[in-house]
Amino acid sequence: MELFDLKPNQHFLISQKAVIENKEKILVLWNTESKRGKTSRWELPGGLLYTNENLKAGLLREVKEETCLNIRIIKPLFVQVHSYNGFQLKDGRKINARIVGIAYLCKLSPRFQRLKLSWEHDRFKWATPKEIGKLDLAKNSKKLIEKYLKERNKLND
Repeated sequence: MELFDLKPNQHFLISQKAVIENKEKILVLWNTESKRGKTSRWELPGGLLYTNENLKAGLLREVKEETCLNIRIIKPLFVQVHSYNGFQLKDGRKINARIVGIAYLCKLSPRFQRLKLSWEHDRFKWATPKEIGKLDLAKNSKKLIEKYLKERNKLND
């Protein structure tokens, strides 16, 4: 029997991002990376999936934590994979991570909601496709947003 060889400092992480459409605009958040000595940029709402969490529940949890919004997940859009050497965990460990990023097309739930940001973000913007192309986007969202903009007319079919 052949066994999978995963080194102790190598990990696979799943990151999920929500492309939340509302009246021809999508929601982007300004991250607080500057508080941790990194560069702040605009990104899509979302984050990492817990080990025993299903995909849908994880995305709904992340969006709720970051924005207090309830959303409907319409469908998966795109998947991207990238490596992140030196990914820092809350306990201080640094690992080499292979991150599978999944973007989902989402809509706001129909009832009125007030957006309230978590500590992870300083501000938000409902951006038009023209505006979003001019924003300084985080690496974890840039390619997903570019693919969304390129394909968006076909997505709602």
